Amino acid sequence: EILPRDLFNRWGKALCESALLASEKFYCPYQDCSALLVNYGEKSIHRSRCPLCKRVFCVQCNVAWHSGVDCNKFQKLKNP
Repeated sequence: EILPRDLFNRWGKALCESALLASEKFYCPYQDCSALLVNYGEKSIHRSRCPLCKRVFCVQCNVAWHSGVDCNKFQKLKNP
């Protein structure tokens, strides 16, 4: 064994992450999760579920799901 398994796994993860365009990468907005997610340019997707923590969030706003408020209104509430 040339590399310890943990180091090998971290190296593989870093290589996969570096292969993605910066515009495609985003992270689960929940701080206790922060899973790396990929958006391949799907502008129409708003609501999604993180495959790791299983919680729902808004892809456009990159925050926990804001039920009953569209993205434009949410952004105005967030930045008055």
